[in-house]
Amino acid sequence: MNTKLIKFNKDYTSKEIRECADILLQNKVLIHPTENLYGFGSIISNQKGIDNIIKLKKRQKPHRFIILISNYSQLSRLAFVKSNLEYALMQKFWPGSLTIIFKANPNLNNKYSYNSTVAVRMVGNEITRKIIDYIDIPIISTSLNKSGEIPINSVYEIVRRFSGKVGGIAIDNIHHFQNIASTVVQIKKDKIYVLRRGAIDENELYKI
Repeated sequence: MNTKLIKFNKDYTSKEIRECADILLQNKVLIHPTENLYGFGSIISNQKGIDNIIKLKKRQKPHRFIILISNYSQLSRLAFVKSNLEYALMQKFWPGSLTIIFKANPNLNNKYSYNSTVAVRMVGNEITRKIIDYIDIPIISTSLNKSGEIPINSVYEIVRRFSGKVGGIAIDNIHHFQNIASTVVQIKKDKIYVLRRGAIDENELYKI
């Protein structure tokens, strides 16, 4: 497989965004930047791409993927917002490093949901947000690592290890990365439960 390298050096040009979008629309895997990490990405309707990501990560059993969106209309296709606290968290931290576990839309394929819930984030990285906005299809996303290992964030290592295994690599030379995953939360009975500590300070969450 030929892997296309798309570099974002100073700006987000429509040409580069379109090149990344085309890779996803061709049902290929795109390595893309998020807020502080790179991730494997595939449009949610691309089962072949999702299977390829599972293979690359060497996952031995099914695992929930985070779904990235670029706007609120995409969220309505995936989930129901059930509480004022969920709305408040979105207003404060989206776009950004907060993943929220919502009640899944019944029309959502079961392979994206878990116990009738779905993990969604309006991605903070502007490059990836523009790519998703261009295709207007949410993407599944997961960190660049084998299950249980530390995520790979070096562009040199990413290119070395995954060239020929994915459709494209979007290289973000604009933002700085801190190798911190998103914070994952779920709201139950108007309380915030932190399921994964990450880039957002828990004290900031509790202020909401």
